[in-house]
Amino acid sequence: MIQSEWRGFKIDRGHLKRFKDACRLAPSDTMPLVFPLVFTFPLHVSIVCHSQFPLLYVRMMQIWNHVIQHRPVDVKETMDIGCTIVGQRISAKGLEMDVHTVLEAAGDAAWESIHTYFFPGSFGPPDQPSPLSELPVLPDNSVEKTWKMPSRGGFCFGLMAGDYNGIHYFPHYARRMGFRRDFAHAQLNVALCLRHLPAFEESEPVSLDVALKGPVYYGSSVTMKHSDDGKGHRFDLYCEDNPRPCISGSLSAVEPDFDSMYDFLSGL
Repeated sequence: MIQSEWRGFKIDRGHLKRFKDACRLAPSDTMPLVFPLVFTFPLHVSIVCHSQFPLLYVRMMQIWNHVIQHRPVDVKETMDIGCTIVGQRISAKGLEMDVHTVLEAAGDAAWESIHTYFFPGSFGPPDQPSPLSELPVLPDNSVEKTWKMPSRGGFCFGLMAGDYNGIHYFPHYARRMGFRRDFAHAQLNVALCLRHLPAFEESEPVSLDVALKGPVYYGSSVTMKHSDDGKGHRFDLYCEDNPRPCISGSLSAVEPDFDSMYDFLSGL
């Protein structure tokens, strides 16, 4: 089993400030919910770049993020980070791999995630889909919000996230790869979506489930449709004239009897 860990991790204040500036987040003494999606990504890369890992990192795409924040994390806390491959399944177009990440502080899990990565190819008959890969349908009476994506900034964000793929900051290269132009990293898109949702109580345990379905281009006009069901927010993000959502997500309170993401793993 290939694992990756970082003991005694402390948040770099400069790194955090650059992230908040890019995502237009207000100052706070607690770690933003989506910030670990940035600083844990290099640990995931170290797993898929290991000499014993059988697939090519350059073909890997991130398709799902599932996050549980058990409690707010003070930016001064010292954490231990661990990442482990916990599941895989064959889909119609490739292989899906689940990476579980946990941030422990003061002896307890404070933040956890399951990232699902996709590797295209033919691997055999498809398995059953992940039980985490479903979101409720967005109601027709959803609220709409529109904003303009920044025209640039992908290279600087790539430095923060450890993701240097040119599709995020080099328009010519992105077009060569079949895209309209360079497009934003997933972590930035998710942070901007949460920023435009109604305020939620970060002192309570929360869950975030996000499906990454398509590119959100720099300089584009985007529209987010969202609805509040009393327990949380369901949202879809659309980029310009694309009729399909580029990002679908749900932000909600965690059920009181929920202990760990491992509660889900038997079904993966």
